Amino acid sequence: MSDKEREPKVQELIADFHSRIEGLKRDGSPYEESTSGFVPWADAPEELKLEQIVGSAQSVETADGERMIVPGTVVLEVVERDVDYTKLPEWQRDSLQELRVNVTRVEYPDLFIMKALELLVVKWWTQEDQRHNAE
Repeated sequence: MSDKEREPKVQELIADFHSRIEGLKRDGSPYEESTSGFVPWADAPEELKLEQIVGSAQSVETADGERMIVPGTVVLEVVERDVDYTKLPEWQRDSLQELRVNVTRVEYPDLFIMKALELLVVKWWTQEDQRHNAE
């Protein structure tokens, strides 16, 4: 499929991603530490917001069932808009700021961004698991 043929699918994918994020803001985010299992978006920890944004970008499919990943540049824009970096742990904040600087230096920025964001989320999950196991 050519880039020109793919463009409408990418736009559909991006629209669906933005719709998912708006749904999280409206309905809240799944959160196991909440008694209801959900937390209002405004009250969600920034790490959880980051995880939900990245997860929403990974699990999108087009109307014809083709699974695609939202372009990383779009995802990073949403992260920068909806996640308060000042409330993130220093290592995540520094990593996100470094990502923004380095993205201009790579050949495939969308893929680079998504892989970097996925690694940030996996590291957070690992730390959360370790914290829960220590309790």
